[in-house]
Amino acid sequence: MHFHSIPATVELIDHYRQGGYHPVHLGDEFHHGRYKVLAKLGHNASSTTWLARDNEGPQPEVSLKVLQASASKNNRELAMHQRLATTRTADHPGKGNNHVVELLDHFYHEGPNGRHLCLVFPAMVSDVRAMVTSGAPLNARDLGNLARQVLRGVQTLHAAGIGFCDLRPENIMVAYPVPTCRWDCLQPALCMPVEWRGGLEKDESVPRYLVQSQRYPCMVEREDFDRVVVVIGDLEGAQWIKSCDRMPGVALSMRAPEVIGKGRWDERADIWGLGCLIYELATNEILFPVKTRGVSEEKVDENHLGLIEWRLGEHAPQGFAVYLGERLPRGSFTVKDVERLAEVLLHMLQIAPTNRWSVNELLETPFIKGRY
Repeated sequence: MHFHSIPATVELIDHYRQGGYHPVHLGDEFHHGRYKVLAKLGHNASSTTWLARDNEGPQPEVSLKVLQASASKNNRELAMHQRLATTRTADHPGKGNNHVVELLDHFYHEGPNGRHLCLVFPAMVSDVRAMVTSGAPLNARDLGNLARQVLRGVQTLHAAGIGFCDLRPENIMVAYPVPTCRWDCLQPALCMPVEWRGGLEKDESVPRYLVQSQRYPCMVEREDFDRVVVVIGDLEGAQWIKSCDRMPGVALSMRAPEVIGKGRWDERADIWGLGCLIYELATNEILFPVKTRGVSEEKVDENHLGLIEWRLGEHAPQGFAVYLGERLPRGSFTVKDVERLAEVLLHMLQIAPTNRWSVNELLETPFIKGRY
């Protein structure tokens, strides 16, 4: 260890090395001064993401994603956005183009740790997780509206040969309404100095300080729900459907049975994930909570499959509707709403992938079409 530990939720300081993260500071400029870093939005194992001012584009603020140098060569996420750009301009039959985040720009930045791919997206500081947990419970109409938009986004991805693989609430971003001031959804910067251990020579591979994510749960007002636009916001974990060359990095509780069993899988795993996502948005509960502490991987998988069979087995049509109705917010769903929601979820949550309905079929169901 070259550094004193930093007790905070930030990226690993040891990953600032050759091939790793690029050291970014608030106020830094990229791409010949076009983009200026304003705030930290987050990080993951292969990138850091920042709110930046665009001094040349039509949008005054953008999201700037700076990838680790080792993840920047032949990057799959960039290739997928380039494929999607061709479908947007070719009048593709998929109708969900506005429900997948659009890549605005990309460029490469040379730094002390290598050559970093930088991806520029519209600035969206709130996600569906924050919207659901910080605001009033969703009613049937609101839920149907959100589900329809996410389905259309998945429709676009599948039509372009892309499996999303990770349909968790945090990856569904709120594109509209935009906060009147994005700083309302951001906390003040908390910067933690990086302290080198004694006797070590400092270099430029590491930032002077690390910044915690400044994102803060940003509530959508009830009167704005009818106008909410959401988009699928991160393709970093997505895969080409034709190859599916690795197991998807989906949240543990949202894995389809074929993924749990580490068998062959395809875009139909996304349909299962959609069912888990819509249930979670409706109830603010996880459909298949999986305990992992002190449990072997094999036992976790066994328990997960057992829970799926218990919830969705032989008596699922009747029992699942009752189970669902008991967990929905009181007064927000009629008996008919519950029946229609249970129906569409069961079409998604078929244990056998071949029995799951396609996105096109799901878009025609009464609950998704908005027949309340």
